[in-house]
Amino acid sequence: MRGPENSKIILDAIGLFVAAALVGVAVSAHPPTQNVLLGVATSFIFLAIFDILLAAQRSVLKRTATKFFGPELARGNVTFVYPDFEPHREVKRALNAAGARMRYQRPTSRVRALGDFWIDVPQSAASNDIEAILLMAGIFGGLPARPDSLMTDRRLIDSCDRSFISVGFTSSACTYLYLEHAGRDKLFDIVPEPPGSKRRMYARTSDGREFRSDDRNQYGLIVRYAPDRRNHPGRRWFIIGGLGPQGTIGAAWYLAEHWRQLARLTRPDQDFAAFVCVPAMAPRGAYLPDNGICTGPPPTHPAAPLLVP
Repeated sequence: MRGPENSKIILDAIGLFVAAALVGVAVSAHPPTQNVLLGVATSFIFLAIFDILLAAQRSVLKRTATKFFGPELARGNVTFVYPDFEPHREVKRALNAAGARMRYQRPTSRVRALGDFWIDVPQSAASNDIEAILLMAGIFGGLPARPDSLMTDRRLIDSCDRSFISVGFTSSACTYLYLEHAGRDKLFDIVPEPPGSKRRMYARTSDGREFRSDDRNQYGLIVRYAPDRRNHPGRRWFIIGGLGPQGTIGAAWYLAEHWRQLARLTRPDQDFAAFVCVPAMAPRGAYLPDNGICTGPPPTHPAAPLLVP
């Protein structure tokens, strides 16, 4: 990024130099030549000042993003993490007993040939998780090109030596990694619903607030956590999930569109859990209710060692 920025500075300096030279020539000229020279000089000055103001705005935005997302995410390579799935062990057992193997097919399509191929899918991912990643990729200018910028949660927790943004709530190993590592400082917990309930679980914050999804509205969750303030003060873990598939999409959309608001509501060194309300029929209409954010002070005791079996 240094190359383009330096080039723009050089071009702005050249533009101001040309404008100054034109003004110098215009002083000794007479109308209408003088008017033309001053008009061109003014144009150069306007463009240079406009570009300088844009550069200042980008600089302020970059500093704000660095404080909110942490230096490792804002300045380095962004790692997006998603949960992958495989056939249930009972399905595997039944297939093995029948001497068959798992077979996938495409949904019915106008392109008839799509349904005729054997498709080998050793693991699969949820479409709402992928959509959530695509929504957030724009925050950092698109998906990075490095091969470790997109990985499964199982691979991440085997070597969790970085900042990351994880999608998925109860389905993601990163959520449970956070709950275990944060320990007494965790901002929420996952609570199972009573038997017979339509939903399997809900979220309860550390101060006792409860968030449950229903058929009309689902809750999405945005968590920021600093796992090692002493040795890696710029490291941040983000958990983006939902109590329902639309909740994950809504949380990702809200972070992509409104992270500056969350930055205003929280200190840069503060962990937080924000519960956004997501209309099931319009996940991009997610909003933060008045009681939707739970913050915590920096830990007063050392965090648990980051050991993953």
